[in-house]
Amino acid sequence: SSRRFPSVSLGPLGGPGPIAMAWKRKKRAEEGPSVTFDVAARFKYLTGFRKRKLQRQKQGARQVMEKERQDRIDVKREHREEIKKHWRQLMWAEKRADRMFGPAALEDEGGSKRRRRRKAALINKASAKAEELEAAAAAAEPTAEPEPVTVAFDAEDDDPFGGCEVTTTVGAVGGPSAPAGGEAAGEAG
Repeated sequence: SSRRFPSVSLGPLGGPGPIAMAWKRKKRAEEGPSVTFDVAARFKYLTGFRKRKLQRQKQGARQVMEKERQDRIDVKREHREEIKKHWRQLMWAEKRADRMFGPAALEDEGGSKRRRRRKAALINKASAKAEELEAAAAAAEPTAEPEPVTVAFDAEDDDPFGGCEVTTTVGAVGGPSAPAGGEAAGEAG
């Protein structure tokens, strides 16, 4: 008899029999932690791939929308700051002109025409610069939708889609240097 197995019974192949194996299983179970198998949790994991993917996509879309919203807020804030800056410049130019020519140089009929003209020129220059910057800021804001562009392609021997027209709102095909007629730059007619 062996010391490892209290009741050694040899199996058909000469190894320990079923009683000895049961004793080993019992001893292993007492030795350490055991792992339980949760069928419901496995089912939830296996069937939840689509739900988790959609959840990630929605979260990504929310993040993109929030970033775009913050960008619009930043653009508006910068525009307001530019307007305030140009307003301060205009007021400074007016005060400077008043100091140079007197406070009532434009309103009074008295005084030299030259002074009135110089003050008016300074004020007009400052206001024109402010208007120009406002127009540039308004042009920098994104437009609602770009104009659609239609491009026609010539039929070629090896091109199954030749002879068709494509309309897109993404932008001009071939960039700003594309020649008229829809031919890409560098393509031989």
